[in-house]
Amino acid sequence: MSSNGQWDPRLIKGTEPESLAGRAGRSQYGSAWWATWIFCGSFFVAAITIGTSTLDTKSGQIEIIAIAALMIVSGFSARTAESDTRWLQAFLVVAFFTITTCIYLMFPHSVLFAYASQSHYVKEALIYSAAYAVPGVFAALFYREDLFADVFWALTRASIWVALIAYAFSRVAGHAVLVNAQLGNDRLQGLLIEPSAWAPVVAAGILMALRRRSRVYVVLVVLVAILTQSPTVYIVVAISIPVYYLLTIRNGFRTKRLLVLLIAAVALPVAVNFLQTANADTYLNSSNRPSVVVGRMISGVQSIDSGGTTGTNGRFTSTKQAISNTEDLGLLNFGGGPGSSNAYFSAEYPNVPGQSVGLRTNALWVDILFNFGRVGVAVLFLLLATATIRMRRVPAAAEILLPFIVVSFINSAEGVALYQFSILAICLFAFGWGLPQAWCQIKKPIPVELCDLANQVN
Repeated sequence: MSSNGQWDPRLIKGTEPESLAGRAGRSQYGSAWWATWIFCGSFFVAAITIGTSTLDTKSGQIEIIAIAALMIVSGFSARTAESDTRWLQAFLVVAFFTITTCIYLMFPHSVLFAYASQSHYVKEALIYSAAYAVPGVFAALFYREDLFADVFWALTRASIWVALIAYAFSRVAGHAVLVNAQLGNDRLQGLLIEPSAWAPVVAAGILMALRRRSRVYVVLVVLVAILTQSPTVYIVVAISIPVYYLLTIRNGFRTKRLLVLLIAAVALPVAVNFLQTANADTYLNSSNRPSVVVGRMISGVQSIDSGGTTGTNGRFTSTKQAISNTEDLGLLNFGGGPGSSNAYFSAEYPNVPGQSVGLRTNALWVDILFNFGRVGVAVLFLLLATATIRMRRVPAAAEILLPFIVVSFINSAEGVALYQFSILAICLFAFGWGLPQAWCQIKKPIPVELCDLANQVN
């Protein structure tokens, strides 16, 4: 069954209709088709790495300009009751970020000006607000569930082939093209910014391939996960897939839900105990690459468990430092305003050519903490929890967005382009803009207001 309660013929082998990612979608959805490709493509085409040089594709800036242009073009379309509702939602998104930005700029935290100029903070605030408004505008005006799923699936498959071909070429020719060689060996990267950026793509790719009954792509996605040699990828897959099935298994299949819970209840304590007690050096010194990845994971977990006295975990160390800086600057309650983290950390910890990147916020909640304080983090957690629970009725969207929510708590690869999918999930499900009409026919009672809003949008 599809997420709207109707039978989806694409789930039957041999009956798959033309993908909406192609001409069928363009003729049916028009500007929404272009917007979907732009929104998703900004994540998948982030960088071109050749040797030790990386060319930023500026996909984030292109995305902002393109979505704004499509928004203007859509304004000339014929008006309907549905379009009026969508435009009201888009207006609320733009108004929220405009008002929030103006408030923080009118009452700035002067302590920040010791690290960067006021004009720098204004610039970052405008860029930040525009970037985070994009998923809200996209959700309001351009999001179509079936189109979004088909485009994401098309980009996932294309990215897999590009990355695998580039990896094979690099291994055979001895020239690093679209691979990451920072750790002394080639790691699959493709057009993403770094290997760990594959985490949500791999988790979503496995779920989408399983639902579409594509054994070939299940194997290819798993191969990509192995070749990234990224603990983040493995962790996100290990969390996202069980949580997805726990959320989306229907009430009529409680036995399956109990089975997933039982497996998780047994596997989780065993895995945690192993990571806490195993000798990381034994694995790190192995000539087997997967063993080295396990060793990095063991070292990272033990670093967290010991508070940093044993093991190595760069993300944990930088998170502690970022929180400490936030507290020292007196920003713990309400933060420094939109974009203040980008302005402060880039000025205080600048990148040095040939060395590692300077200190940055490395997770969505850490970024929100610096920008909007504890209040912002509390709101973020509440909205993401609400979105996660409500998306259980829309499996086609949950299989894509859930891994992005999971990874946004532990990683920052691709930055805003990564976080935008979590903001999209909030708009679609916490706010109810993406809830299908089927929500009003399910057995459990749903508030009348929620059903009315879902019916208006859909």
